[in-house]
Amino acid sequence: MKAKLIAIVLLLQFFSCDVEPLKESFPDQSSDSKSTMPIYNSNNINLNPIYDYQGNFMGTDNQGFEGEVLFMDKNIFRILGGYNNGTDNSKKGGIPHQVALHYGLKLHELAKDGISQSESDMINNAITHIVGQTKSPGFRLDDLHNGQTSTNYSWLDNANPANSVFTSSNEGERLGFNKDEIPVSVNGNKMTFNLISTMWTSKGQFTVNNIQNASIHEGQGHIVNHVPGTGKEHAKAYEMQMSHSTWSGTTKEWKAKVTEGYLQQLRD
Repeated sequence: MKAKLIAIVLLLQFFSCDVEPLKESFPDQSSDSKSTMPIYNSNNINLNPIYDYQGNFMGTDNQGFEGEVLFMDKNIFRILGGYNNGTDNSKKGGIPHQVALHYGLKLHELAKDGISQSESDMINNAITHIVGQTKSPGFRLDDLHNGQTSTNYSWLDNANPANSVFTSSNEGERLGFNKDEIPVSVNGNKMTFNLISTMWTSKGQFTVNNIQNASIHEGQGHIVNHVPGTGKEHAKAYEMQMSHSTWSGTTKEWKAKVTEGYLQQLRD
């Protein structure tokens, strides 16, 4: 998998760097330190959960279980000082935020060359874990197909169809080839995250709060409460996600997209 090759290169870079410059780049994070490291912001994009290349949760950076999802080689994670600190933000992880960003892989980086089957499975395992950590979700993972979320990545190369990429995990539904397609959809109890959507593959959008907020619309709205997928009744699913605690932590782009969809349902 290309992610592992990248990780090996990064690991070599880590061993070849001097210790002192690393300290200077990432100063001590104690309360007495006048650190320039990023802190919490209104979009919660400076906080990172970290998963291995099978999509297993390993821990977070030193700012908690929020923000953009990172994938990292488990050996690099340990070398950098990472440990499983849980997901409730009561205990911060051991890797400084900027170090985690440098050595972790993000979805928009993985998606540049298409998403392989192993990467699709990795991403889906991470999404399932994140959805399972949602507070007051109004639904359970057991309500989903095989107790998991699903993913689909469909990229059609019209000029050379042989180069097209089609991958799915947990029987994810094909939701179209357009990058402007909806980010997630439900069919029965199958909640499919559409990995071709720019709402996931744009820089900074594949975040804990965006993922969990999407699951409220689909899981609580459509699966549990059977909200219709069209017309003014569909607006109820939007209202559920906009009133959920995850809403305040979603990115401004996510808020704009959801608000646009909500207003469109009211007009229909």
